[in-house]
Amino acid sequence: EAFVSSQGALVVGVTTKKEFLAATVPDLTLLDSLWHCLDLCYMAARRPFGHNQLSVFIDGHQKLVAAMKFPALTEPFVLCTVGAAAARNYQPNQTRSDKSPSGIMERGIFPSIISQVPNYFSLPLRSSTPLDPHVKNFPPGIQDTIFGPPSSLQGQLGLICLFHEALQQHQIKTLFDAGPNCRLLFSPEDNAEMLVMNSKLVWCFAPAACWDGSCLDLAATNKFSAQALARQCHTRTIKDVINGIGGVQVLFPLLECVEGEGEGPDLSVFSPHPSTPSHTHQDMSEWAVLPSSSLSEKKLEQNPVSCMLLLLRNMLSSSPVNQEQLIKNNGIAILGALLSK
Repeated sequence: EAFVSSQGALVVGVTTKKEFLAATVPDLTLLDSLWHCLDLCYMAARRPFGHNQLSVFIDGHQKLVAAMKFPALTEPFVLCTVGAAAARNYQPNQTRSDKSPSGIMERGIFPSIISQVPNYFSLPLRSSTPLDPHVKNFPPGIQDTIFGPPSSLQGQLGLICLFHEALQQHQIKTLFDAGPNCRLLFSPEDNAEMLVMNSKLVWCFAPAACWDGSCLDLAATNKFSAQALARQCHTRTIKDVINGIGGVQVLFPLLECVEGEGEGPDLSVFSPHPSTPSHTHQDMSEWAVLPSSSLSEKKLEQNPVSCMLLLLRNMLSSSPVNQEQLIKNNGIAILGALLSK
C-alpha cells in the first residue's frame, strides 16, 4: 500500500505475516496544492537470494530506491482501492493457522485493506532489521497507531494505471510530460513510446471514463471493472468556458465601466496627450521595459485598464481558439477604439 502521511510524506508499506515494512520518501511534501505524477515500481530479484527493489518516481524524477521485501506479484489481487479509506477487518486475538482464510488477503493502493492482528500497544524490540536504511519495520497491526487512522484522499485524481512490468525512467518521464489529462496512452499510434506502455497495461482508469459510479477499464484487455464511490466533478478552464458566453469580447465592456467612473486611478499614461505636466519627454526617456514577473504585474494591476489587458492576455495565452475568435471578430480594432477614448 502507498499513502500520504499527515505531514505530506509519501509512504510505501508492505504487510507480511511477521512485520510491517514502511519506506518513506525523504525531503518531500505533497501537501502543496499542485499536481504530481507518482510512479511506484516494484522489481523482483533477478537471481536467487537477491533483494527485491522499490523505486519511487515523483514528477518524472527518481526520489527513492530501496531494497524491500514484498510478496510475489504473480498472486491474484482480491481487492484494490485507490483514494478510499476502507475499514480494516479486525479479528479477535487468537491463534491463527498458516493458511489464510479466503477474503482476507487484500492488497491495494492509496490506501488498501490489509488483514491485521490487533491489540499491540507498544513497539517491542525486534532482532530482524530491514534490508535498506530507508525502510523501517514494525510489528503488524499497529500501522494506524504510528501513521494515524486511514482517511480518504482529499484532492483530485487523474489517470491511474497498473503495468505488469516495471517502467524505465524515460517512459516515466514521458508520462509526466503528458500531464494529468494524458490521452496519448489511449491512442498509442501517435507515440511509439506510448505504444510500448499500452501493451504492458493490466488495467487503466480515468475520471473522464466514469459514469453513474462505474469506471470503464481503458486497457486493451478490458478485463477488470471498478466502482467510483466519490462524487465526480468535472472542471473546465476559464479559457474554454468563456467561449460559451460570447468569447473574449465579453471583457471589452470592462473598459466602458472604467471610462464612466469619475474618480479612479490616473489613466493618462494610456493617452497620447498627458493631462498633467509630470509626464515629460525626459521622464518617458528614462523608462525601461520590465520583464514579465510577478512584481511588474502587481504594479500593473493597480491600474484598472492595465489589469483588464493582463486578464485579456491570460485568456489568449496558449488558447488558439480564443486567439482566432479575437481576430475573426475584429476584436483588436474594437479594443484599440475603446482605448483611444
